[in-house]
Amino acid sequence: MNKSKKSNIYDILSVSLLVLIAVFSLMRFSYLPQFIDAYYHLSCAHGFIKSGGWTSIDWWDFSPVGRPHLYPPFYHFILVCLISIGIDGLTVLRITEVTILPLFFFVLWYVFRKDISSFFSFLLLVISSSFFSFYSSVTSNIPASLAIISGVLSWHFLKRKRIISSILFLSLSFYTHAGIPWVFVVSLLALCLLNNRERRNSLLVASGAVALASPLIMHELRYISYVNLTILREVKFIHCSVIIVILGVIALFYFCKKKDFFSLVFLGYTVGSSIVFFKYPYRFFSAQGILGLCMLIAYFWDNIINKFSISKRLLIVISMVVSFFFIHPTIDLDNGKVRYNLFNSTYYNFASGKFIEMFEFNTLFSPRFYNSLIEAVKSYTHTNDIVSSNIPAFSQIIAALSNRPTSSSIMVEVESFRKTPDYRFAKALVWIKPDFDKLEYWMKKLNLVVVYENKIGVVLLNPACDRKQHPLKASISFKMVSFYAVFFLFIFIIDNVKILKERNCSYKE
Repeated sequence: MNKSKKSNIYDILSVSLLVLIAVFSLMRFSYLPQFIDAYYHLSCAHGFIKSGGWTSIDWWDFSPVGRPHLYPPFYHFILVCLISIGIDGLTVLRITEVTILPLFFFVLWYVFRKDISSFFSFLLLVISSSFFSFYSSVTSNIPASLAIISGVLSWHFLKRKRIISSILFLSLSFYTHAGIPWVFVVSLLALCLLNNRERRNSLLVASGAVALASPLIMHELRYISYVNLTILREVKFIHCSVIIVILGVIALFYFCKKKDFFSLVFLGYTVGSSIVFFKYPYRFFSAQGILGLCMLIAYFWDNIINKFSISKRLLIVISMVVSFFFIHPTIDLDNGKVRYNLFNSTYYNFASGKFIEMFEFNTLFSPRFYNSLIEAVKSYTHTNDIVSSNIPAFSQIIAALSNRPTSSSIMVEVESFRKTPDYRFAKALVWIKPDFDKLEYWMKKLNLVVVYENKIGVVLLNPACDRKQHPLKASISFKMVSFYAVFFLFIFIIDNVKILKERNCSYKE
């Protein structure tokens, strides 16, 4: 069998798998959003719209005092665009979460198919998508997934000597996520230090991207004292893929002396992930960080597969596909308890319906429970009234879907400018049952009035509260943001048209 036929087989299998991923994603549309962070991002998008662009102060959370706005804004701008064409907030979140999965895996497959081989891209697709924890992280943390897409595209253009395009996409990663771009910077530094031929270009890309991202980086450094690096609850739900770790360690030793482009950036990605996610082991073993080992494993087999006979190659490929795709055993830390899970493949979990039991693959609050509460809040408050809840996560949901500022936030990594009394500045308070002992205290203290009640909770108004949270004027208007986006596209097109012209000239000669 010749190489082109082999490529066609792997491409057909890859496209079939991508279609399956898209179908699985679409199946979950009505159950989304999956993760509570989505509501924070929606609040940011609403805040940008009211301010008329990006603002350096997060006035819609921890109202009325606010806090520094340090989250990179690219995903929020995507939400703004979708909301601006008339799509409601909840549907916008669902669209982006449904879209990100097939987009993410398609980019990985397409880029590495072009740069390495069809076999590599197929194997990477099987390994990464079958690890259920990683698969779920792609949709639960969209900014990180978008940042990885940008970083991989930066590698792609660097490999093809399109330095300007590579710089642009790595800089875009900085404007998408706070941690992921530094993982790619470390990968470029590894390339710079250990590959003489790529030293100049990799250093240019890393330094150029940091320079373009310097306004955001300087803004983050200015308010660094407000950053609170707390240990997140996800640390109790770590999932460790047995075969990825074992094969990944073998690949690490195999490539530790290699100095070609991809072995170095893949090694650099793994090292960078261990540095960036040092305090977040879930992110390294179960989410974004594990992609480095997935790439190393696929590259390892792509390098050595031709050393075997055709029959042995077939046996190896089938064994790996069965192991990853249908089984994929994991060691799970489930709320502090360690257990072994023999069948934890994404596709096994979907086929068996097991994914319904998974903590990280289920929304914490279903819209059918909170819709009536949100409608009550919207009926009894105005757009600039502050809302709150006895549960911070629910407070974020109410704020995001009612398009109101809130006196709390789920993003506790950035602290408010100063502490404020609980609920005092909230015009509407949504109290979730059954925690009613404390509610009696606050009803008496603030003279709260019950205006709506259902099985989930009650909506109370504070008649004495007349505090409003008015939007702050944008630091960078949407006109300027649009200008930067058009300029980005213009430079990218010019860079690639120039390359195409040079290729055409070389062909004619």
